[in-house]
Amino acid sequence: MSKKKTTEQLINDIVNSNDIKDFLDKNKADLIRKEFHHFLMDIIVEKDLENRDIIEKSQMNRVYFYHLLSGKRKPSRDKIIQLSFGLGLSVEEMQQLLKVSNMKELYSKHKRDAIILFAITHRMSLIETNILLDDENEQLLCE
Repeated sequence: MSKKKTTEQLINDIVNSNDIKDFLDKNKADLIRKEFHHFLMDIIVEKDLENRDIIEKSQMNRVYFYHLLSGKRKPSRDKIIQLSFGLGLSVEEMQQLLKVSNMKELYSKHKRDAIILFAITHRMSLIETNILLDDENEQLLCE
């Protein structure tokens, strides 16, 4: 089994390619093809998580969560971050989930994002994260 290419390697292949169809064919295994809800289901199965635990830890509305799972709803950036707490994701896993959703990754030079990165790195709960955000007069992840 071959190792997945990095983003930088794919960019290099694009730059050096003369034919997009050839590039796509040669790199199809390295391109993200899943929709958000399929990616979410894979995480839940891989981590052997219970939906009720995810809902509780992410403080997400149950109906909204099931709409995400079914693909009926597309989450906002904050909802993806909120969900990441419920899934117990690492920073890298959360950034990947944001990328798959075509959302901006957390950026350590933005104060609010830095607080969230700190909280995830230190395995803080969503409630503890919102307290940190509130202490710094930053928008909460969920009200």
